[in-house]
Amino acid sequence: MKSRFFKSFTADKLTVWDGSWSNGAPNARVNVQLKVAYDTSLYGSFNCRNLDIRANLTITAGKRVVVHGTSVLQLSTATFTIDNGEFALLQKSVDVSQVKVTVKKSIPGIQRLDYWIIGSPISGKTVNQISPTTVTGRFYDYAYYTPSDSTGLFFPVAETTALLLTAKGYYVRVPNTISPDNNTTYISPAMTNAAYTAGQVATWNITMQNVTGGGTLNSGVIVHTPVTQYSGTVIGKFYMISNPYTATISLRRFFQVNKHIMPYGLAFNRTNGSNGDTYAICNQLENTHYGYPGAELPPFFGMFVILKDATAPDNKIIFTPDMMLPATNYNHTWIRLKYKQDTVNRPLSTIIYNADTFPQFADFDYIIDGAMRFITSAGVYTSLMKTRGVVSAYYPLRVKTFSTGQYTISLESFGGDFANYDITIRDNELNITTDLKVSAYTFTGAVGLVTDTRFQLKITN
Repeated sequence: MKSRFFKSFTADKLTVWDGSWSNGAPNARVNVQLKVAYDTSLYGSFNCRNLDIRANLTITAGKRVVVHGTSVLQLSTATFTIDNGEFALLQKSVDVSQVKVTVKKSIPGIQRLDYWIIGSPISGKTVNQISPTTVTGRFYDYAYYTPSDSTGLFFPVAETTALLLTAKGYYVRVPNTISPDNNTTYISPAMTNAAYTAGQVATWNITMQNVTGGGTLNSGVIVHTPVTQYSGTVIGKFYMISNPYTATISLRRFFQVNKHIMPYGLAFNRTNGSNGDTYAICNQLENTHYGYPGAELPPFFGMFVILKDATAPDNKIIFTPDMMLPATNYNHTWIRLKYKQDTVNRPLSTIIYNADTFPQFADFDYIIDGAMRFITSAGVYTSLMKTRGVVSAYYPLRVKTFSTGQYTISLESFGGDFANYDITIRDNELNITTDLKVSAYTFTGAVGLVTDTRFQLKITN
């Protein structure tokens, strides 16, 4: 028997999964009914128009189920688990009232006492359910107590009573059960470095569900109102948001919709102990986290953003379903600055790109590395105003180091046509040119070194 929503889609095909597809593999115009269990690790990803879950559905890591229609039905006897996979609902309004889902996310490379900015794809649950084993009092928000404050403060959230706000980011310490080690130094949540004793890394497994205890799967267009600790503007202030969906979103699409937000963010996490600053940085082209390359924000992940003007009504932050679609891969390279043999996966870097593809930012280079201005210890970034859109020319690099020692500048990745370009760095002080596609370049830094003239990057077709 067909589900009720299929009656209004008689022009569209229906294919039933009963161990094989009854009417051929589905696509964006074909309704799907799952009559027996479907596991993407066995049978693969699929697209469909509407989805009727009548048997267990499991979406596993590296797999994706995309619904192009307006309705998802689920029998109460059928389980639905998103186990590190992705479930994308692409319509502006989707009926998910019947959906009872368990969403799992595994974050590798975690060290005890790390902090991460995370949110939830399920709203209406208490904040502590993001990480039930995190120590009480280690769930934080970030806010400015008066409009004149130049910096904000982390303050505890009443995690057992406060409800998760859709698209809000929370600063959460990983559970103490993560990788027990000999670390006895407590790292308070702050945007500064601190002493630490290194330990092993492990995986943080997060689970959110609305099978019991209420809660609603986020879907459709989401309009988030920044919540502050005072009645005043949030312009020019850091604010934490998170990906509200169960699929990765494109940061390029996010910033294109939210033009009143600076097109970069301090993302993901603060690691307990590293040389220099430990926030990953993201923008419209890349981010600096080893495990999550690309200009994307995975499910559960959050970041700091800054509202740069009041062009959006009431300074709302808007998420749209099309952000779950891939964006164009622009020509770009990603340069990493590494101090000594730092093995913690929280690098500092910048991105160079063909500036002509972003004419709307003709007067600014913060689209690619403006966030480096908020990094206090070390960094490498560019000043492109004099060289915008010029290929086969040198791009000046500003390099900042925080301590005496060996630093390495390397080419982390490149995209678009730059796969066919030569990318070299020149040290004007030592008169050395290095092909970054062949090897990294190492130099000696000093305390408080800031140079705009010593290093130049050359991209040649």
